[in-house]
Amino acid sequence: MFRLFRKSDQEVAADRLYRSIVAQARLTPFYESWGVEDTVEGRFELISIHAFLLLHRLKSDRAVTALLSQAFVDLMFADLDRNLREMGVGDMGIGKRVKLMASAFYGRVAAYDRGIFGDDDILGSAVLRNVFGGKDSGAGGAAHLATYMRCQARQLASAELSEVLLGPSWAPLPDVELD
Repeated sequence: MFRLFRKSDQEVAADRLYRSIVAQARLTPFYESWGVEDTVEGRFELISIHAFLLLHRLKSDRAVTALLSQAFVDLMFADLDRNLREMGVGDMGIGKRVKLMASAFYGRVAAYDRGIFGDDDILGSAVLRNVFGGKDSGAGGAAHLATYMRCQARQLASAELSEVLLGPSWAPLPDVELD
């Protein structure tokens, strides 16, 4: 009976992984130096990028990580729902907004998946469109973020699954000051 009140192993691991991506997505250089807007949308974009990177890595061990990946996605959208409620979005609008966020997330996953190990233009264009609203400030934020994503994807791909499951070891952010 008490098992009903405990988190499953997947839920515990998903929570640990989710906390890791949120912490990484909140690093101030993304906002202060790289030009990502420090808004709900900007934070969603960086959480989406880091969730994509993690899920992309977990996909290579799908037989072992399928339940974990689903628990991670479920937790991510439950947290987004909770955050919207805390911000005062009305109950009537939350379900619709979370659905839109889920659709946006899966669209980004597809776009980033096509570009992560492919053509620089594909990934750069996807980052420019999604994170920067298609507006190039001339500072190169989208290009820096695309390079960062490739670096993180390589780092995660080279890590043993057991290491990733303890919490991804993110490569340090390059020290880039944008205009």
